[in-house]
Amino acid sequence: GRIWQLPSHVYARPLELYVGKPITHEQMQFELDYLNYETVSEMPHQPAHYRRWDDNYEITTRGFTFWDGIEQSVSARVTITDGRVSSMLQPYTGESIDLLRFDAGYLTGIFPAHSEDRILVRIDDVPDIFIKMLLLVEDRRFFEHYGVDPRSIARALVANISSGRTVQGGSTLTQQLVKNLFLTRERTLSRKLNEALMAFLLELHYDKRLILETYLNEIYLGQDGRRAIHGFGLASRFYFDKKLSELGIDEMAMLVGMVKGASFYNPRRQPERSAERRDVVLELMSEQQLITPRQRDILSSRPVKTVKHASAGKYPAFIDAVKHQLQQDYNSDDLRSEGLRVFTTLDPYIQHVSEQAVMSTLPRLSSDQALQAAAVVVSPDTGELLSVVGD
Repeated sequence: GRIWQLPSHVYARPLELYVGKPITHEQMQFELDYLNYETVSEMPHQPAHYRRWDDNYEITTRGFTFWDGIEQSVSARVTITDGRVSSMLQPYTGESIDLLRFDAGYLTGIFPAHSEDRILVRIDDVPDIFIKMLLLVEDRRFFEHYGVDPRSIARALVANISSGRTVQGGSTLTQQLVKNLFLTRERTLSRKLNEALMAFLLELHYDKRLILETYLNEIYLGQDGRRAIHGFGLASRFYFDKKLSELGIDEMAMLVGMVKGASFYNPRRQPERSAERRDVVLELMSEQQLITPRQRDILSSRPVKTVKHASAGKYPAFIDAVKHQLQQDYNSDDLRSEGLRVFTTLDPYIQHVSEQAVMSTLPRLSSDQALQAAAVVVSPDTGELLSVVGD
């Protein structure tokens, strides 16, 4: 049957720039900060990087999938004069740009009870080097065993006895998958025996490639607030803002290294540990001649770099309005399981200004702590709801 429920993702309106658009430097800076674009000192080459001097912004946008298709990352030089966009040019050719659309800020997800999120990938779309890397580190005999690998168990037992503590696990990828999908995390002999039996049954009923594909999409790889990051497809986007097929070998090694401990080796929160674990993976690849020693040295010398994303979980009053409208038009089970992408009319800058207005004005009206205020901003031209400040 169906393995996963895919939550709906809710986004703010994307910022769109064109010559003549009214926008101040204050708003432009807010928009870049809101989307977590990183300022650099030289011409930006990476997505979500920019530099500013005087009235000019050189920006490389993030690629993004909108309601009308995929928009690739582009570079632009934007000039703002007297509160309006006065020019938009391609920085290398000097050709004019008619429209520049930024990625839409992620607001929240409409999750099933477990709050898991993932981007499903097909095994045919996963680079061969990534598969080899994963199996090398986690289950070298995956295509030879039947769910349980006595050699791995014996090797782990010897290593653990000699060290006096648990330093290796003997679980196959199939056992890990069974544990994640069907079992609890209790460490008892009966649960381990049950895991081994279920892994054997899984191997009898399903193709190895399907088991591996399911593992690639199920594995837990970190946390974003209450949203759990599952699968290498979402992890690749979340940490590096790239498809899995676009990652460098060092970035792949970081993700594979996280399987041992997603929180402990988190490249965003623990870059030093992540680098150490990445280097262990690269060393194993070098020993098995998947990469050369020179490649290993070059890849190990690279700093750990992850991307930032717009902060999620804000604007609860607006999100309540969105959910109320969605529930009138969609089945609640579909909202929690069909992976819908919901684009809203929220203007993050107007929302920010509205919140600041309420917070600064309310104390001047009264010192009464019980006094409350709310604000709603609607476009007079379109009737679109731009911001909501709750009571």
